[in-house]
Amino acid sequence: MGRAEPGRAAAGCRKVVSASGGTPLNPLLHPQLVNPPFGDPGVLVDVRFERRCLLLDLGDLSTVPPRLLLRTTHAFVSHAHMDHFAGFDHLLRVCLGRDKALHLFGPPGFVDRVAGKFAAYCWNLAPGYAADFVVTATAVEEGGSGVTAEFHSRRSFAREAERTVQVDGGRLCAAGRTTRSSWRRGWTVGRWRCRSAG
Repeated sequence: MGRAEPGRAAAGCRKVVSASGGTPLNPLLHPQLVNPPFGDPGVLVDVRFERRCLLLDLGDLSTVPPRLLLRTTHAFVSHAHMDHFAGFDHLLRVCLGRDKALHLFGPPGFVDRVAGKFAAYCWNLAPGYAADFVVTATAVEEGGSGVTAEFHSRRSFAREAERTVQVDGGRLCAAGRTTRSSWRRGWTVGRWRCRSAG
């Protein structure tokens, strides 16, 4: 069998029959595997009506159309083995030069690993781009704390705005206030929990 193209839902993913057995429902989230079951791990979740996607693990992303990568706002990396994190370079290449924000979440030490990815390249031309691509990386530590830092293309992806965050009731909190994304609903994927902002 050939590879299924991400962006096309598997049969049965687009319509779900309501509990009463009546009119089909259109689910808000459309998850799909990025690669075949024995390929690099990765799930792309297309968020209907919001023109955004999120990624669960960043394995080989070469099969994902650039239009979907450009819509990706959040990515969650379970651990930093190559088959879970090597796709970050591809995602970075597609997003570079765009006015875009990407939020990454990973395990302890993850911010250091993201900084290491940026340190592997020479960014002397990046400050000249008209758009600023901003990556915010958060390492979720055991016990409900974490470390977050920002990397801006206009400043050659230097590590900055580093701070400690707390996970309080499933939400990331910084300096006594909740750091929330623009999600309308809360959702849980494995150990990750995101809450919406309103």
